[in-house]
Amino acid sequence: MRARLLPLLITALVLFLALPSLVEFYTDWLWFGELGFQHVFLRILTARSWIVCGVFFVVLGFLLANLGVAFRSLRRREFVVVTAHGPRVVVVDPQRLRTLATALTASMQLDLGAGHNRLTLAAVGGTGTVSSVQTLIGGAGGDSVTLATALAGGTVDLGGGNDRLDLAGGGNSLTAANVETILGAAGADTLTLSAAAANASIDLAGGSDTIAFGNLANSATLANIETVTGGSAADAVTLGSALTTAMRVDLGAGSNRLALAAGGNAGTVSNVATLIGGSGADTISLATAAANASIDLAAGNDTLTLGGFANVATLSNYETTLGGTGNDA
Repeated sequence: MRARLLPLLITALVLFLALPSLVEFYTDWLWFGELGFQHVFLRILTARSWIVCGVFFVVLGFLLANLGVAFRSLRRREFVVVTAHGPRVVVVDPQRLRTLATALTASMQLDLGAGHNRLTLAAVGGTGTVSSVQTLIGGAGGDSVTLATALAGGTVDLGGGNDRLDLAGGGNSLTAANVETILGAAGADTLTLSAAAANASIDLAGGSDTIAFGNLANSATLANIETVTGGSAADAVTLGSALTTAMRVDLGAGSNRLALAAGGNAGTVSNVATLIGGSGADTISLATAAANASIDLAAGNDTLTLGGFANVATLSNYETTLGGTGNDA
């Protein structure tokens, strides 16, 4: 009902404001016509129109000039933002803001140079490489972006569409949102997801890499990540590479599901309500209590070690089970 009334109200307001001027114009037109001087009336209208246009453009130029001076006088500022992972310093340099009006293409060279730079991609999807960008904002289409320079405390939100982000080598630290595929390179990467991951695919490649999920329901396939930290909601994680003893997997609060990689896995996991094994021999230790957990280690010669807690779990397809110091059911 409100959506239907809004156009009517706008029309009524326009008529109310314009009607007196229209009545005055029509009255003058008739009066000059009665006297045979309509050509004089038209000259008066033409002169007034030129004056209005001239004043408009002079004022517009004055305002734009002042806006340019004001924009150039803006200084770089630092803000401290408190997040779930501790305080972060956000640096904003207004003179480094950029918006891309056309789609990013592979033939384009985008290097924003020194400073805390922000790049906003066009609404349509694009594919290309960018450099020296601290904040990257995507459009509504599917974006595929390769970073030629590493991020340090960067922010990436690729918006709508099926998006892909390729990180630069040498180690990155960033907060990402709305990116369906993230690929790392050589170096230690630290990735924080600020929006829910929905069937995401994340492979951080070489280096000692870390991922932290937001406090949302996430689903993702992870590979080559040494530290995985879940949020407060239910996470569904599939490992695309084998679990090793050097890895730390803690899916946090919520009813979490962990599917191990095909082939053998050996390592310790925490806060997993449902654990699915791979096709090889798995050796798994639980670092937290199992509370009505469901564990199926599938094929292979599998070993499960329970933590020193009171554990309650349903087990299947395991060859060896070692209990802890508590009462296990």
